[in-house]
Order: sequence, then C-alpha cells, then structure tokens
Amino acid sequence: MGTNRKSYKWQIIALIAAFIAAVLGSVILGRYAVSLGDFFRIIFSKLPFTSITKTWTDSAETVLLQVRLPRI
Repeated sequence: MGTNRKSYKWQIIALIAAFIAAVLGSVILGRYAVSLGDFFRIIFSKLPFTSITKTWTDSAETVLLQVRLPRI
C-alpha cells in the first residue's frame, strides 16, 4: 500500500514538472526569441516594490506580455 502512494507522489511531481516545462517552453520559444532570464526579469519588473533595471527590448516585453502570456 505504501508503494502505491510513493508511485502517485512521483507521478504528480513528474506531471507538475512537465506542466512547468510546457509553460516555460511556450513562453520563450517562438518567432521572436525571449530568453529565460529576460522572461523572469520582465515578470518580476511588473511586481510592486521591485526595482529591476530594464535590459530587454520593448519588443520582447510586448511579445511576452501581450501575445505569449495571454495564450497560456
């Protein structure tokens, strides 16, 4: 009985990891490349009380916030 619970636990962990990988893949892959670092910097720059220097292009921010994230 304990073996089945461990099996389910690892299956759920694998499904969560696959989901996160799919979300990140759909956000950073596409015609206009947005690096994973830029993705996190853009997202964190929109949070209140954060001070992140803008190092990404306006087009990367537009593609990410207005095209890719609403699709997810």
